[in-house]
Amino acid sequence: MVIDTIQVKLTRKISIANHQYGDLKMSDERRKCEVNLGYGREKTKAYFEMYGSTQKFNESNDSYPVTIAIIEDLDGKVHTVEPHQIKFID
Repeated sequence: MVIDTIQVKLTRKISIANHQYGDLKMSDERRKCEVNLGYGREKTKAYFEMYGSTQKFNESNDSYPVTIAIIEDLDGKVHTVEPHQIKFID
């Protein structure tokens, strides 16, 4: 079962890691984006939170991984969308 919309505020921790290509820094700044949530609605302004992964099933009931994006709209609702539905505007 996949939950499309949940009412939650996300928080992000700042971390610095030593990576083979140098230090990687993650910021707590969220990226602004426009999202097409479908359902015949106009694009919604939102904040990109992170990419994630979920599983879908084909007609043979075999599972396969799917990349999703987690965004928070300006009303505080959290949505999972496909990455192609996002346009970064920062």
